[in-house]
Amino acid sequence: MATQVSVLELSDWLSNQPDNTVDTPYELEVTGISSGSLLTTLTSALKQNPTKYVDLSNTSINYGETTFRDCTSMVVSPILPDSI
Repeated sequence: MATQVSVLELSDWLSNQPDNTVDTPYELEVTGISSGSLLTTLTSALKQNPTKYVDLSNTSINYGETTFRDCTSMVVSPILPDSI
């Protein structure tokens, strides 16, 4: 079961965890990612904690919901690359 952590608290949460390995990642559901700046916050938290491996398969990025809310001419939102 994944641990739920707010994107705004992720860096502190990771800092308080012991180092782990790629074979034993922390399974996280990072919540509250709804804009480009919060996506940057997620990336920064991961970069600041390079010895804390994470599995984010339970994390949903609702990037387009608020970022493109008032773009009435867009009929299909962009797709995040698989590498992200």
